[in-house]
Amino acid sequence: MPVPAGTTARGPLTVHELPARTAVVARVEGPYSLINEAHARIEAFLHDEGLARAHREADAPLEQKTCNVYVNDPGSVEPERLLTHVCVPLAG
Repeated sequence: MPVPAGTTARGPLTVHELPARTAVVARVEGPYSLINEAHARIEAFLHDEGLARAHREADAPLEQKTCNVYVNDPGSVEPERLLTHVCVPLAG
């Protein structure tokens, strides 16, 4: 989750500074059950465009890992109004 520069954290939380990266991002509006569809569409896009995702190994650097950014709180927003960004970093 992005935080302002200079943010500090106490354990068990940690602040990581990540380098800029190029990624494919799907904006998912609606329930979390749509996230799998977003991943499938990203994979199709990567294939169609001849793009490669960054490493998928468990020990890959953090900036190369796929992540979801949950923009709002499911406790305060109806499922159809949830907003999630599915981020898949690209190789090289």
